[in-house]
Amino acid sequence: MTDIGLRVLDNIHRQLRIDEEWTTREPRSFSWIGYRLQQTIHATELFEDADMLVCRVVARTPVVRQISASVADVQREVLLLNRLAVGSAWIYDERSQTLSIALACTVHEQTEAIRADQIADYAILQLIEAERAAPELASTLGGEIAVSEHPVCGRRTTPDEMLGLLTLVHERSGERSLFA
Repeated sequence: MTDIGLRVLDNIHRQLRIDEEWTTREPRSFSWIGYRLQQTIHATELFEDADMLVCRVVARTPVVRQISASVADVQREVLLLNRLAVGSAWIYDERSQTLSIALACTVHEQTEAIRADQIADYAILQLIEAERAAPELASTLGGEIAVSEHPVCGRRTTPDEMLGLLTLVHERSGERSLFA
């Protein structure tokens, strides 16, 4: 049996239509740069839980680094950001003074197909939200946007088309709500 985690990672990469030139691969993860920020999607080693082999798939995007605001101010901002969190949550690492947005999901053979789809959907929404919020959060928290460069291609100068997904949905919906 092939590794569920690796299959899910390949499926997510394919669903997000990520250009290989903006991808960096490790044995159980890939990172990619959609525009300014780098998102890493990682699958843990398989482990047994309730007599099933499972793994955790985590998508994480550092958004603001070198934060100078007080811990109390950052915690207040994180609470406000997470009050309506769906899919991803904002996390402050006091040690590295970095604000990230992350999601985690358990995957096993019976949930593999649906979870890969869900994680891909939430991962792109995570990166869209991170890119949108980064400038204001950097200003509010006295930090800098966690801009990344690809080790070979350098800094990305134009956003990946997938980052325009929300705008496309809005344009196609016109003036009416998609939920009415």
